[in-house]
Amino acid sequence: MILRRLVGFGIPFPHMARLRSFRAPTGAADPRVVKLNASNVGKSERHNERKNTNYENVNVVPESIPFNVSFKSPGGMTHNEYFDHLVADGRISTRGLKDGATFFNEMIIDVNTSYFEEHGGYEFAKQLYEEAYRFCREIYGEDQIVSAVMHADEINAAVSDELGKPVYHYHLHVVAIPTVEKEILWSKRCKDESLRGTVEYHK
Repeated sequence: MILRRLVGFGIPFPHMARLRSFRAPTGAADPRVVKLNASNVGKSERHNERKNTNYENVNVVPESIPFNVSFKSPGGMTHNEYFDHLVADGRISTRGLKDGATFFNEMIIDVNTSYFEEHGGYEFAKQLYEEAYRFCREIYGEDQIVSAVMHADEINAAVSDELGKPVYHYHLHVVAIPTVEKEILWSKRCKDESLRGTVEYHK
C-alpha cells in the first residue's frame, strides 16, 4: 500500500495540467476547481449529493433528481468521514498541514447544453461524463476520489424555450483529495549498508 501525503494548498500543478488536457469534442471549458476544507465541504456535499430539501438554484427540478448518475460515492459516509477513514487506514498523511488547509478539490466539468441535444441527450451525457470520471480517477487514484455525480436535474430555461420542450443542463461534479506521492530513502545511518539510499517507503 502506498501512503500519500495531502497537499494542503489545492490541486497540484501536474494534476491541473493533465485535467486541462481532457477535452470532449465540444470545446468544453477548463474544469472549474473549488478548494474546500473540512469546515465548508458540507455545503458542497449537500448540493452535489442532493441532500437538501430546498435549493438556492431555482433550476433544480426535484422530480428529476432520480436521473442524476453517481459514478462514485463515499459509501454512506460524509466527505469528512471518508477523509478521516483514509487517514485512519494509513492511506494518506496530513503531517505538517495547517488549520484550515485544503482537504478537497471540487471539479465542475461542464459542456454546452445544445451539444448534448444534438448528440443523443441524456444517454450521450452519461457516456461522456463517465469518460471524464475515469480520466479524473487516473489522475487522483480511485481512493482519492470521494464523489463523482452527474447532475441531470437542472433545467436550462433558455434552451427549453427555444426547443419547446424541457431540456436539462448536464454537468459533472467530482470531489477529490489532492495528494502527492513521495519516496523516503533509507539514510546513511541505516545499519544495513545494502539498504542505504534505497526506497524505504512511499509517502
